[in-house]
Amino acid sequence: MPFPSFEEAQAQMKQIPQLPTLDELKQQLQQVTPGQWAKVAAGVGALGFFWYLTAPSSEQKAKASKKIDRDKMVEVYKQLSTEFHVLLVDLAFSIMRVRTKMKIQGLEDKVSAQDIAQVVISQWPTSKLDEIQKAVLAEHGLESVQELDYNASLLVESDDELKLYAEGLAEMQHTALAGKIPKMPGCRNTISKDNVLGVISTLNAAKISQFSVIMEDNPPSPDAIPDMLRQVSWEVEREVLDGYRKREEFDGHGEFYTALSDLMEDESFVRRKDLLDVAFQQKMQVILQASLMKTGHYPAKPEPKIVEVE
Repeated sequence: MPFPSFEEAQAQMKQIPQLPTLDELKQQLQQVTPGQWAKVAAGVGALGFFWYLTAPSSEQKAKASKKIDRDKMVEVYKQLSTEFHVLLVDLAFSIMRVRTKMKIQGLEDKVSAQDIAQVVISQWPTSKLDEIQKAVLAEHGLESVQELDYNASLLVESDDELKLYAEGLAEMQHTALAGKIPKMPGCRNTISKDNVLGVISTLNAAKISQFSVIMEDNPPSPDAIPDMLRQVSWEVEREVLDGYRKREEFDGHGEFYTALSDLMEDESFVRRKDLLDVAFQQKMQVILQASLMKTGHYPAKPEPKIVEVE
């Protein structure tokens, strides 16, 4: 079946459940408690703790008593980049989804990008970043990120490879917080436009299949659905994209999302991707509504028309 027009796709997107109105969003911001703002600040800090381009503080120097081998530092940064990239891509998409809905509702000029990012981060699992950081550092026998930061600051300006991954990791954070897909540092891009769209279709089909099984066999409570969807999405993407890497078709998650980031400047690609996104969201809506109605958490409503995309 041919792709619907972009105008038809926009009309269909408006039928997706609405995000908070401008007043509701501002009210949410006003109601954030000091403890929640602390969580936001901690989340931003966890995303942005690589500051070796500035002189280390005396506290950092005190904590950085052990010298770290240069090759080990590169290995640690590569591993952190790989693990963080998965989460930062999810953060970027979360921010993009909110901004898209605000745009559709004519509110994009009413709320700042920073406000949107803060609301998203306050509801986003920032603890995952801390868990990954601690696990990677422990695997390499490092006690703290300050220890890593200080040692990197001594070499970063004279070592191109170390600088690539050190600065690249910080750049991924800034890009994600701006609501854009971060690129994996040092990752090449060999995937064509059509192949990227094919991978998106494969990922969407795999997610729909997994979500359908969960919502049919063991549906979570409504409050637990967002975390379940995010976790399953991460697991499906890791499995599918690792499959491409093992078959040596391309280098997994990092290369796929680096390619996708490049293509987001291509209007014809974005139009086609938008249509795949609409079809995926509508199918998800059908699954979720059916499950919630079955468990008595949602009133019966007519099923939305699903866009079939080849």
